[in-house]
Amino acid sequence: MELQVCLLEGNQEHVPKDEIVLLQAGLGRRTVNISENADHEDISRALQEEYPKMRGLCGGWLLKKGAGGSGKRKITSLPQGTQGYTGKILKTSSNSGKYVLYIVPLQESLDLKPLAHTAVEFHKMPKHPCMACRSEIPLPLLPHHIKLCNKDEPDLIDDDDEDDAEDTAAAKDVNDDVIAMQSCPICGQDFAVDYLSTHAAWCDERPMPSCSTQPQLQDRPEGVQDRPEGVQDRAEGVQDRAEGVQDRAEGVDDGAWRNIADVGMAADQFRQALLVSKEDERNLKVKLDMAEDEEDREGQIINFYKTPNIDWARPFQAKLQGDVAIGDGGARHFLSLVIHKLKHGFAIDVGNSCGAMLFEGQSDHLIPSSSKILMQNDMFIMAGRMIGHAFLHSGPRLTGLSPAVLHVLAGGTPQTATIALEDINDIDVRETIGPLYEVCESNNGNLTTLSVEQRDSIKKLAVEMDYSILKETNRCWLLHNLLQDAVFGRIKEQLKQIKQGLKETYVLDLLEARPDAITLSPSEAEATCSPEVVLDFIQWPQEDDGQEPKKI
Repeated sequence: MELQVCLLEGNQEHVPKDEIVLLQAGLGRRTVNISENADHEDISRALQEEYPKMRGLCGGWLLKKGAGGSGKRKITSLPQGTQGYTGKILKTSSNSGKYVLYIVPLQESLDLKPLAHTAVEFHKMPKHPCMACRSEIPLPLLPHHIKLCNKDEPDLIDDDDEDDAEDTAAAKDVNDDVIAMQSCPICGQDFAVDYLSTHAAWCDERPMPSCSTQPQLQDRPEGVQDRPEGVQDRAEGVQDRAEGVQDRAEGVDDGAWRNIADVGMAADQFRQALLVSKEDERNLKVKLDMAEDEEDREGQIINFYKTPNIDWARPFQAKLQGDVAIGDGGARHFLSLVIHKLKHGFAIDVGNSCGAMLFEGQSDHLIPSSSKILMQNDMFIMAGRMIGHAFLHSGPRLTGLSPAVLHVLAGGTPQTATIALEDINDIDVRETIGPLYEVCESNNGNLTTLSVEQRDSIKKLAVEMDYSILKETNRCWLLHNLLQDAVFGRIKEQLKQIKQGLKETYVLDLLEARPDAITLSPSEAEATCSPEVVLDFIQWPQEDDGQEPKKI
């Protein structure tokens, strides 16, 4: 398989903003071929062959990948097996080579001095002669070489544009190892050529938060220093604006929605106020190729929702390649697909060779899976983000969850949850507890109605769960504890992860303030499409609104 990798100069926490500097030093982005069955040594060998500077690296290195989006993104470490990295880990983490993996030296910093174009690091690169100096230049470096090679030619400068003249003079004073600069056509500021496309995504005719992070020219003329200071002032203004948006987000918790009697209206007001507070922020975008096979599409969805540090209340836009849905229709279709996969399971292999079924059980009694593999891969944090994200952007609800699970997610405890016998997924345990459940539910029931085999099975189960044996005086107490362990005993961490995902999408604030909002996860019967449901969602025109009735 082909993987995109990028060797960084040192141990850093964000994606590089100037990859051309890395490339000139023999680092930067490359494509390597690694077998899917490769072990850690094979991977190390392939990387050292591609990057000769790694052969003398004694301080160790790690592989990391960047979060979604653009601009200054944080990079996080890839998981490792007991024997280090493997080809399967790299394939999963990079989504089959679609995402860049960053090689981060841990204890050493590599030299960023530009190498000669005849260096061994450039031997595999195609070369092309420069028409000005006739030197053979590696093709990826040729555009930058051309700008620097022609610096002695006279420049056509508008004398009336002092800012452009100062920038041109500054650019001509830099050394060969400084990045070529170009002006943004929107705001007029200068940025590195490779950084310009990233800036343009932020600019959009408004100050960019990361303007102050652009590469700075060394030894600039004294008059040119005023422009970066102006840019810094604009960045500080954007920071103030960001703080204002944060204040508006905090204003969602003004208490108005807490006092609305109808829980549906309260939830809707909470959601609308939150979305309004985030409407000035950049769109959260996702692209899904509908022409790919199911596992590839699922991999894109999982990677999107496992990305950390995302504000899920930002305006959401989904682009479905190969599908006719556009605008809000694309977002609704994407969220419907997400909730469908969440409820019915993912076909993608996450390490247990049988797919990823996050919720198990019968209808209206679904509980999180007890799979440790899914829990250790943070799949339930992802599930919480999916549920909250769909709620915020008017997507479908996850139906059929157990009322006992919803009670815990809304801030309750397992001890106070009302557990039904149908909430137990283990059929053997359910059949064992069933007779005792009937005895305790019956007003006139007693243990004499149980057979000897039933009593023995209950006593054995009680001993396995470290409880006292069944007696007439403790039957209801024992039933309560057996139900607690059978339902919540193995899913406590899963519930914590789901609550973490809900917290990241702000929905946990709503659930904890309004426990009755658990009805936002309806039962299967309530979610069934029927003529009554359709009629409830039709907004009929009023007689005095001056509009003709619309045909339905």
